Amino acid sequence: MTTLRWATPLVLAAAVLTGCQHSTPTASSTSAVEAPPVQPVQVDTLQKLGYTQRWVTDLTIRPNEWISQITLLNDQLIVIQQPSNLVRAVSVRDGSTLWRNVVGEATDELYEPVRIGNRIYINTGHRVYAIAADTGTKLSIGDLQSSVADGPAVSGLNLIFGSLTGKIFAHSTVTGHSAWVMSTPEGILVRPVVDGNDVFVADRAGNYKMLSTTGELLWYGRALAQISAKPILNANGVFVASDDQTFRALNRINGKDRWTYRATAALRGSPTALGGTLYLPLPTGELAAIDPLNGAELWKLPGKPTPLLLNDQKLLLYTSASLLLVDNQSSKTLMQVPIAPVQKVMVGPDNSLILIAADGQVQRLDKGQ
Repeated sequence: MTTLRWATPLVLAAAVLTGCQHSTPTASSTSAVEAPPVQPVQVDTLQKLGYTQRWVTDLTIRPNEWISQITLLNDQLIVIQQPSNLVRAVSVRDGSTLWRNVVGEATDELYEPVRIGNRIYINTGHRVYAIAADTGTKLSIGDLQSSVADGPAVSGLNLIFGSLTGKIFAHSTVTGHSAWVMSTPEGILVRPVVDGNDVFVADRAGNYKMLSTTGELLWYGRALAQISAKPILNANGVFVASDDQTFRALNRINGKDRWTYRATAALRGSPTALGGTLYLPLPTGELAAIDPLNGAELWKLPGKPTPLLLNDQKLLLYTSASLLLVDNQSSKTLMQVPIAPVQKVMVGPDNSLILIAADGQVQRLDKGQ
């Protein structure tokens, strides 16, 4: 009962937010259930259900602009707009804009930012910018050793990149140069993943390597086709989806296969780990829940749902036209609310909820006292 009360305000809050926006699902979008029109819910209803609206802000995204990156870094929500490359820091405390600055050249694509101490790092395909987190002032511009197509992983004071030429390099934020360099046979399309002292990286030919954060090769292996989905590296192992239609679990110590899960076509959607379950987007548009210990399929859910939050075996997912609350053990639908598209839902400080719509409406909800 407690969990259901926790989840209900989030679902209704999404309806509040999306009642203010004008975007609609595209003709190609699908959902698990045909959705009726959205009915806005009043803020006082949220209060009765245990949530209060802390703030609402409008980023005023112009018609010819769109949000390309949304990242929560400490107490700031960093929002990047294209094609202007306008970077904005929004205070998670009160929703105010702390600073705005244009980063990079007009032709540059900005990748997902990261933060080390009081500096935010944003890279393009060939440069990395250091920005003061409190003011947005550009502090330095550094050239990357090789061209990249994604943001970095962070290890200490190093930014670890995978390049289009197959190089894996640790860009030192202290010296502005590479601390170490390794390589894979082919170009790397997805950022490396770091957990503790380990770095896992995979290339577009299916080759993968486990390195230490100091650049030492620990082990290597290969899938039978391209890897373009971001792998998972955690205490349960390494989990890799590839174009060879296989989702594989690797032993973190030696890289040997623990189990494989086979799909009917190339796997290009990145898996997610929440609690003790893996969630894998399938080429059929279904989401598969998988046991990380043995690779057993627990259930499949149609409608291209994206997992957002898991609390006490109640899973909240987003589809193109609705928010779903399901039982994580059976996939039985507990609640479904139709919405216009919400671009992202994030968990903020003190278990607050931050909802971002594609048109720039942002809202923070706090649990009631």
